[in-house]
Amino acid sequence: MRRAILTVISGSVGAQLVMLLAVTYGARHLGPEAFGLYALVFAIAAPLGLVGTLRLETAFIFLDDDFGVARAGFTAVLVMAAIGFAVSLGGLLLERPVVLYAGALAVFLGANAVIINMSNYRRRYLWLAAVRMGIAVGTLAALVAMVMLSLPDALILSALAGQGLGLLAGLALHGRWLAGVLERPSLFEMRRIVCDNAQFTLFNGAQSLFSALQETVVVLLITSYLGVATVGVYSFAQRILRAPITVASEAIGRVTQIRVQAHHNDLPEVRRGFFDRLLFLLLAAAAALALGIFMLAAPLTRLVLGAEWALLDRQLPAMSLYMAALFIGATVAVFPLALGRPRAASVFGMAGTTLYVAIVFAALACGADLPLTYWIVSALMPLYFLLFVRKVRSVVTG
Repeated sequence: MRRAILTVISGSVGAQLVMLLAVTYGARHLGPEAFGLYALVFAIAAPLGLVGTLRLETAFIFLDDDFGVARAGFTAVLVMAAIGFAVSLGGLLLERPVVLYAGALAVFLGANAVIINMSNYRRRYLWLAAVRMGIAVGTLAALVAMVMLSLPDALILSALAGQGLGLLAGLALHGRWLAGVLERPSLFEMRRIVCDNAQFTLFNGAQSLFSALQETVVVLLITSYLGVATVGVYSFAQRILRAPITVASEAIGRVTQIRVQAHHNDLPEVRRGFFDRLLFLLLAAAAALALGIFMLAAPLTRLVLGAEWALLDRQLPAMSLYMAALFIGATVAVFPLALGRPRAASVFGMAGTTLYVAIVFAALACGADLPLTYWIVSALMPLYFLLFVRKVRSVVTG
């Protein structure tokens, strides 16, 4: 268990550091407006990439059957490819490059989610880390080359290149296994796969869609009220602050998910004890994270970015408490899924997403600027996460 956690954390840390270098390089050379366009593309691609696979990849760990996992993965990628192609074709016909890019990026995001969950299912944590690193290194290398060549839309094109490299790496690593177990399912079999795993599509998928649409709506709201350059500042702040959250919550969450699922028949007090010990550690880490963001994030970014990013000096501290609370919520959210009860927390999760968007909308509509909006978010959203953690704890001990 410890070795698995260390492997995933190491890969995630490496990938996040490389991605942090990439976005910082892009910010320094391309400016807030380029990041604003980049954010708009991701705002469309992220929800498509999440639900376009029908969230079948989240069911891998419960299938416990190599052939079933391979068929479910094939079905997920095929559905995602069809949706992405339709979106890109629409963008091409309507002459909307943002939509064209978003459709293509969604396919890569969905396919890599399948590959990463396949690595998790097969306990190939080193391969999971390799895919992450492939995406990060590919993105950085492509971005440097495109900036040097002064290519338009360098941030978006480098993201596509990085996702493509990660997918190729994953397919190469799993190639021999896939060759032995993958049999292209018929349409009838794919329909049965979707129906058999409908709870993951309906409940985990709905919550994931709401989470993705949260950022989509927020990006559109900020663009509408404050402009593309401001949404670029928001996007950059989100990316550098979510890096430690992604590293810790995904590493701990993925491996914990396997442990909880393997011991789901333990007595409730045993599961409660494990959950409470983990929660204590998460609270300590969240406090350190909030303090670090509040004290260090703005001075560090000021060292490497120009005057056009001055808004970050006020924006980054404003997001500190919200990010710390999000770290705890994102980590414990794996418990209902690991126990085979995705419905238990999905409605609660969607309520939190709705609340977050409502707070941002109300603040912007009342004339708040971006930093004030996120001070309000940081004041209110931790109260929601407190209720969310209580709900998850009741699921674990119920």
